[in-house]
Amino acid sequence: MFEVAVHDLLAYLWSPPLRKPQSQVRTVSGQDRRDLVFPLDPGASPIWDRIRQLAPLAPFLCVEIKNYGTTRVGKLAVDQLADYLTDPIGKLGILVWRGTLSSSASRRANTRWCHDRRVVLFVGVRDLTEMCDIAGRGDDPAVLVRDKLELFNMQVE
Repeated sequence: MFEVAVHDLLAYLWSPPLRKPQSQVRTVSGQDRRDLVFPLDPGASPIWDRIRQLAPLAPFLCVEIKNYGTTRVGKLAVDQLADYLTDPIGKLGILVWRGTLSSSASRRANTRWCHDRRVVLFVGVRDLTEMCDIAGRGDDPAVLVRDKLELFNMQVE
């Protein structure tokens, strides 16, 4: 239920200017399944262009959705998403989570950047609410993603 709600919400908030996402995209072998994949077309909007500039190896935005309830979202979830970020998909992923985000998740995202140049950003339920508020004011909710990506780039070691 949470995954369907997040899919519908992000599709509503980001499409347009982005094209509608593909959901449950499986690799050729069927081994991996990406929850959502948004094409990041050049010229979609100034904010999405800035996001592409900050993450230049990102022709697509891969979104992984975790509904963990009382379980902490940790480094295993980060590794799962980071492993999905292959050259054809690109190196930018968003982990949408419900529950508690452990400190090991943020540290692991930093490590994956340092080792593989793969960016994993975190979007929680409060962030989804904030994006709805931004859209309700008539502004582009992608500013939240841009701001998170800029902060990530400033903080990585």
